[in-house]
Amino acid sequence: MASNINANNIDGTYPVAGVDNDSQGFRTNFTNIQNNFAYAKSELEDLQSKVLLKSALTGTTLNNNLSGSVISGAEIYDFRETEVDFGTVSGALTIDHSRAHFYNASTSGSVSISFTNFPVNGKIGRIRFKIAVTNIAHTLTIPSAVNIGVDGIEGLSSNVITFPSTGTYIFEFVTDNQGTTIHIQDLSRPRYPSATNMDWSSSIPNFARYTYQNVTNNFNISATSTTYIDSAATLSVGNVYLPNPASDGQLVTINTNNAITTLHISSNAGTLILGNVTSLSSNSTVKYQYVASSTPAKWFKY
Repeated sequence: MASNINANNIDGTYPVAGVDNDSQGFRTNFTNIQNNFAYAKSELEDLQSKVLLKSALTGTTLNNNLSGSVISGAEIYDFRETEVDFGTVSGALTIDHSRAHFYNASTSGSVSISFTNFPVNGKIGRIRFKIAVTNIAHTLTIPSAVNIGVDGIEGLSSNVITFPSTGTYIFEFVTDNQGTTIHIQDLSRPRYPSATNMDWSSSIPNFARYTYQNVTNNFNISATSTTYIDSAATLSVGNVYLPNPASDGQLVTINTNNAITTLHISSNAGTLILGNVTSLSSNSTVKYQYVASSTPAKWFKY
């Protein structure tokens, strides 16, 4: 802004020494000085209320809130983001975009999140949520508005994410319409193809989500997507337990070099198994796929 202070309206040559000076000259100078002081005070206060500061001015609290003002043409480095740590929690959590863009929590039970204070329609709001899952029984429920990018999010069914194993997972949520619709991205794991109208036996090896294990009696399968299993020796009895909980579309393959004379396929939590087998001869294979949308959810012989 242009300053109103006029440095030229003060007569520096007045009064003139050795002569009788008119008092009007004094009054004019004093008036102009007073006006300039008033302009200076007003302009300084305007600056104090608007400028960005490295630290608070004396007697004030630092507040560099730009209130949505645009910064352009800048080269930046060494920027950082605020992180809000919920600590160890369960139940409902409110994630506030106006407070931070990165949130962190560790589970002591199932967690349900909601969002507040996203930017106005037409502006981008972005949240990243890191969750340390301490028990696979703990689930994460996301808002129904999270309905973009949901295909291929592992363990997601009806806005509830079930985790295949304990560990730390990071999800990113993005909206451009103040949270009416929200996109989700799993930053910790790759997406996997939808099980709908797809041959999983050909698609899964493309991204190598499998483990190779030896079957013993009372064997628990824990792989996240598919497991290739080889019986090291002929088993007279083989009790094999399919994963619980399981991800929708999860495929388990049992492939044995040696016979399993008596085979029992079941689940630790009693999840229904449709199409059981009673034995498995050498060099043969049986597959099961988990379908969460069936009523009730169950493993189908593939």
